[in-house]
Amino acid sequence: MTEQQQPRRSAAEETAPTRPGYHLQQWYDGWQVDMWWSPNSTGGPTELRITTNDPELMARGITTGTLRSIPLADIARELKGDLQRLSREQGVFHVLEPHTNWAMRHVRQTVEDNPKPGRTGRPESFHLAVAVLYAWYVLMREPNPVQDVAEIVGAERRAAANWISLARKNGMLTEAAERQSGGTLTDKAISLLKAMNESEETN
Repeated sequence: MTEQQQPRRSAAEETAPTRPGYHLQQWYDGWQVDMWWSPNSTGGPTELRITTNDPELMARGITTGTLRSIPLADIARELKGDLQRLSREQGVFHVLEPHTNWAMRHVRQTVEDNPKPGRTGRPESFHLAVAVLYAWYVLMREPNPVQDVAEIVGAERRAAANWISLARKNGMLTEAAERQSGGTLTDKAISLLKAMNESEETN
């Protein structure tokens, strides 16, 4: 969780070196198919290039069968889903990244000040901080984000798992698939973090 860490990029995020937008390259029947989408494109590719170095294919030329083998509708639909997901992840990344160190310190200090809160529970800021740490590790595609949260704050894994569960119950984390790690910050959590930013800017 250093400043050098960045979200992992998917193939759909690759960009052509000389133009803005998104570039995908795939092979069909021995032909290299390059497809470009402009930044504002919502449908199929805005440019399509089909090439080959195979002398036999070059002599035969591009056939209608080759063209039919390129599932443009499926590719465009998959790319659109990837881009929407990437957009959401990038948005969450920019919200999370400035607060990860605060979250780590806040969880540690809160537990140190009050190891056993009893029925009163912990403050909202604690659940928010736990959500920030957990959502960060999920976003980083870490295989065991619960363990990562436990280690970064020096806690038992069972305690960290309980905190994450409480963060969900308190509306800081979205639900994950059953028996799987996952989820991200809720709108409530994002609003609280943005309010923290505004408060810091005015102080």
